[in-house]
Amino acid sequence: LDQRKLFALDRWLVTMEGVFVVGETRFDGELSGDMSGPVPSLKGKIFSKQVNISDFLAVPITPTEKLPQTNGQSGNQPAVDFIFGKDPLPFNLLNQANIALDLVIEELVGSTIALDRVATSISLRSGQLIVAPLVLDMVGGRINAAIRVDASKTDPTISMQAKAVNLDVASGFRVSGTEVPIAGALNAVMSVEAIGRSPRSLARTLGGRIEAVMVNGRIQTGAFDLLG
Repeated sequence: LDQRKLFALDRWLVTMEGVFVVGETRFDGELSGDMSGPVPSLKGKIFSKQVNISDFLAVPITPTEKLPQTNGQSGNQPAVDFIFGKDPLPFNLLNQANIALDLVIEELVGSTIALDRVATSISLRSGQLIVAPLVLDMVGGRINAAIRVDASKTDPTISMQAKAVNLDVASGFRVSGTEVPIAGALNAVMSVEAIGRSPRSLARTLGGRIEAVMVNGRIQTGAFDLLG
């Protein structure tokens, strides 16, 4: 961590302003922390021209390898357990701090998702997390979204609303290393919600609506020749 300025106003309040470097990623902005309340509070504004995902991972992203089969179970069982597991998620952590943070990232690299720009405001108070507005510029289009997590309840709720406009379908798959015989711009609207403490309960209660429309969609006719 490399910072240009560090001011300790008293034993409970700390303010940092300037440049913060993590690996190859540089952040500019200001952060202030207040430890005088019942839980720590953090607020600030951060900007980065380019964020490298690998700077924030303990291990690099690699393709998932299929695990050996044992006792007649599929080699993909650990992944299934993670997605639909019964163990509770750490929602209690959302009650351990208050956060108010504005974040702008001009480019995200080192990921199979091509994001040209990310801009969002993050608010966490009394176990209620709000990520809104969340603006993602990617593959020629834009996604406007809002994510809310309410961990103040006995059964936490997670909801997401999103609107995607003019996403280039072919470019999106191409970035992930997949070629598809489909081209066009995708417009979509999504509103979903889930309730529960474990991945399994969240998956079971997931509901809402997703609508998608392809604008000027085209399918390469040569793809049908492969079908015989």
